[in-house]
This record gives sequence, structure tokens and C-alpha cells, in this order.
Amino acid sequence: MVESRISLRLNVYKVAQAYQHLLDGGCASRYAPMHTPDLEEMACVSDLDGHSIILWRALTEDEWDFVPDLPKQGEWYPDAEDLLKRLLSHVPALFRMLARRKVTRVVEYLAREAKSPVTCEHVIRGYISSSAKVTRYRLVEPLRAEGINPDDYQDEFEYE
Repeated sequence: MVESRISLRLNVYKVAQAYQHLLDGGCASRYAPMHTPDLEEMACVSDLDGHSIILWRALTEDEWDFVPDLPKQGEWYPDAEDLLKRLLSHVPALFRMLARRKVTRVVEYLAREAKSPVTCEHVIRGYISSSAKVTRYRLVEPLRAEGINPDDYQDEFEYE
């Protein structure tokens, strides 16, 4: 006889797969895999003794149902903000939060230097120059996808 029930919280790579394995092993569902407001995927089962097994993992930014706001402080033209969000979508999710902060900071610096609100031109130049020189070749395709000719920005690609 079980003296007290426990809850076990397990971080798993594939919540749905682990959930199904536990169901196949005789556990009863408490709730099926779902996305939570805390940007996690979770499911819960009860084992044969009534203990709770919670399966969870953090969602990647690509799995969120929204695009996070830019950490902007200055004035931005809406088309410039939209362009930067689209360009950042090409950055791997693991690095996107860091890239969002760094690129936004560089773009706003360029706009302050020009004594102007942030324009698409600032976004393009900041997007390129804020990246490490060794990885800038990865920016060519996202720029082309936005109809931007990377050859027009060779100074930024060469910037140390």
C-alpha cells in the first residue's frame, strides 16, 4: 500500500513520445501533451500506484505562437521593425534572443549617430555589422530573400 503519493517532474526531449510510452506501459492520462503559457510543452500521467509523472520541455522560439518584441528604446519606422523581425527569423532559435538584443542595440546606435528614427537602411547595416565577420556569409541569403542586394553593403561585410 502506498503511504503517500508523489509527483515526479521529468524533462524529456519528446513529450508526446514519452507520454505514449507511459500510456502503453499502463499509466493513465491526466492530461495530454499541450503548450502552456509558460512556453513549455507538458503532459501528465498517473502510474499504477497513483503517482503523478509530469513530462515537460521548454519550447524553442520557433514553436512559440508569437514573435517577441524587439528590445527597442528609440523611434522606429514600422517597416524597419518588420524587416528586422523577418531577418532575425533566419537566425537559429538558440541564438535568436541574443541576436535580437545585439542587432537592436547596433541599429539604434546607427540611427542615433544619424539623428534619425530607425530606417530599413539602419536595420540592414546593423544586421550585417553586428554579426561576427567570420559568419557574415550566412547573411547573404536572408538579405536576398528580402530583395536586398548584399553587394550594395560590402563596407558592412568588410567591417571589423
